[in-house]
Amino acid sequence: MGLAMKKAALVYLAILVMATLACALKPVSDWDAIPYMGLVRHNHNPAAVYADLKQRVPAQEYAVLTGAGDGNGSSNEFKGDIFTHPEHLAEQLPFYKVKPLFLALAWVLTAAGLSAFTALHLISAIAFFGTGCVIWSWISKYVMGWVAVPVAATILLQPFMIQTARALLPDALGMALVVSGAYYAWELRRTQLGYGLLLFAILARPDNIIFCVLFFALCRALVPLASAISLYLLNNYFAHSYGWSKLFYNTFVHPLTMPKETAVHVGAKLYFNIFASNSLNLVTHSELLLIGAIGLWIAIAFTGTRKFSLVCVATIALHQIAFPLRDSFGANRFYAPEYLLLILLAASSILSRRAEVDAVDEQPQRPQLLS
Repeated sequence: MGLAMKKAALVYLAILVMATLACALKPVSDWDAIPYMGLVRHNHNPAAVYADLKQRVPAQEYAVLTGAGDGNGSSNEFKGDIFTHPEHLAEQLPFYKVKPLFLALAWVLTAAGLSAFTALHLISAIAFFGTGCVIWSWISKYVMGWVAVPVAATILLQPFMIQTARALLPDALGMALVVSGAYYAWELRRTQLGYGLLLFAILARPDNIIFCVLFFALCRALVPLASAISLYLLNNYFAHSYGWSKLFYNTFVHPLTMPKETAVHVGAKLYFNIFASNSLNLVTHSELLLIGAIGLWIAIAFTGTRKFSLVCVATIALHQIAFPLRDSFGANRFYAPEYLLLILLAASSILSRRAEVDAVDEQPQRPQLLS
């Protein structure tokens, strides 16, 4: 690495550190953090969970999380019910036990003395920093010197990146594992490390199984493919997951305060109505259409990354079919790994093509012989 590249790396590192600190100092609390806090440290004790939460968030935000603040009626009713009926919080936990890696890391941090709230957020901040390092490594392969700094920094500071870094959720961890796994397996050809990271990504977020299956199939990695499917099934079995129907109904139809005792049925008509409505709203009110267009453009214009980009686009499409997200907040959470991979593939493909053109232009021209 030349002197100019070392200086450029230090400048990017400074940007990455400042962005990480800014995200760490301004966490965003989502209600989903409450069950994670109960699982991590408070032994399913709702009183301890809410006491911890009350110390960490502003009063207005706490009111929203407990159902007393602004929000839609069904959401407020659900949050208020969980707050006033401690036994109902325990019934929510199987929705969240399926992220054992996230919970295990948080448990280690709480055992070291951190609060559950701080532990969850610290994982997201550290994962964001790790993802930022992968972004620099990926981009600096294709462009040298100071040009790499604005390219990598622009990717790092995308809104979906900042959103995941500020959340007390497993999204940033899942993104870090997927992107780093793909980088090692695809870019560096260190397949054992890359495949291992991708398998861990399933334990951070089970829906990463879609990308892993498609990516392993692309690489013709049959053993990792079988391992991914087995790991996914075992994880759901031991977590006593409620299954797709209850998750779908709880998320898109009506929040279930007592999912264990509640029988639900998601018929074809209900599913297709929700899928059509949510997908239309998502396409018109998020970056999904732009990111999808980037993926298809890469597939058409650059043969070297065509199949990889199609894996990312297919992952988003299959995920939307199975779990039809409605807004940009959800899409930024669940599709963050694929968004980032498509942006990295687009940047690296363009920079690689430009380097090839520059190399041709720099070749000395043969003198023409006079006849």
